Amino acid sequence: FNRVDIGAGSAGFVAVTASAIFLAQTHPNGLVAVSPSDLSIAKQIATPDAVDGTAVDASLVWTWSSTQPPVAPGDSAAGSTSIHAYQTSTLAEEVAATVPAYTFSAIALHGELWLATSDGLYVVTNTNGLPTATKLTGGQVFSVAADASRHRVLFGVYLDTPATNSNTNTLGIVAVHAVDTATRHVTTVGAPLPVGKESIAVVDGQVWVAGYGSGSLLIHLDAFTLRPIGAGGSGLNNLELGPGAIVWPGESVLWVRAGGSEALSCVDPRTGAVL
Repeated sequence: FNRVDIGAGSAGFVAVTASAIFLAQTHPNGLVAVSPSDLSIAKQIATPDAVDGTAVDASLVWTWSSTQPPVAPGDSAAGSTSIHAYQTSTLAEEVAATVPAYTFSAIALHGELWLATSDGLYVVTNTNGLPTATKLTGGQVFSVAADASRHRVLFGVYLDTPATNSNTNTLGIVAVHAVDTATRHVTTVGAPLPVGKESIAVVDGQVWVAGYGSGSLLIHLDAFTLRPIGAGGSGLNNLELGPGAIVWPGESVLWVRAGGSEALSCVDPRTGAVL
């Protein structure tokens, strides 16, 4: 266990590649690139805003900063997001754009930033130095995940209709959608899931969703239909998740953070067994 001194400020959001660890700072606002080999600071710059999140791909590290969060699930009238992208090697700024909605989460994929916002799914592209923010769908989108091997992005859309809403889940019902990264068309709409504040992870072609519902939920989805295929192996049945769970994709494992205790589990993405 080692420590690295990044100076004044609080370190919040982290994005990682094989060659660098990117940390967002506040008070003062900044972005720090740290070498993973010896934890030395490679680059450090000031950012124009306090950063709410970071994402990184091969050439760009993205940051976003939002204002006016929604006051309730399904609220699409609030917020705006300032977006910046920097070269991973030099932290020279490459992209600046604005999205007219509050951003819950985002992922970087093939030089683009996909944003889950209070007013739909957005994608920010940078063509010949001209950044463009495009709205692809409406509705509240809380989560987004990369499914690079299938050339698609998965995102969760909040549903608020009498036919699907349930009093047992005050955070509403969510359907996972898939959008083709080339055509920008939605190709698959999954079944309604009794979960709110969801997160989505794709590992080894397996799709998992976690979040809040009647307790804490962890759901394995069929990758093609995006419908539930069961709770997984016996290890998941013994996993104490508490009030709300979060999933993150590893390279070959699924990481599950429990609510309440915040315990972290390493899970087989195919069987659901706790490793």
